[in-house]
Amino acid sequence: MPRKELEKKIVDLVLDSSFWKECVVIVKVAKPLVRVLRIVDGDDRPAMGFIYEAINKAKEEMSKRFQRRKKRVKPYLKIVDSRWDRQLHKNLHAVVYWLNPRFHYNNQEMENHKHTISRLLDVIERYSNENFDLRSK
Repeated sequence: MPRKELEKKIVDLVLDSSFWKECVVIVKVAKPLVRVLRIVDGDDRPAMGFIYEAINKAKEEMSKRFQRRKKRVKPYLKIVDSRWDRQLHKNLHAVVYWLNPRFHYNNQEMENHKHTISRLLDVIERYSNENFDLRSK
């Protein structure tokens, strides 16, 4: 393809309003995920105790940004859920979230994530092995 034709296609694309509408969608989806990346990549505090909550908040914010157009955000949420379930959603993340004092004493936050208690018990049971005293505590 000659350079002039390519330049014309690019100009047409950039001047097309649908291009800019898609850019807005991408920004709305990416902003909450960038916050998660900042937490994970930050050096000020260990990220482990905050990942669980950060992912949940990011998904909530993405859904909120597309309240009227839920179909629009659904594929992106599916990708986030897939990555979370396959790579990050481990018992250890739930336990560290549950033990994090920042969230542990927030009754509403804990109420929303009751399943973390069972994950905590699973980890205790798994790592206590035959130490019945530790299990009972």
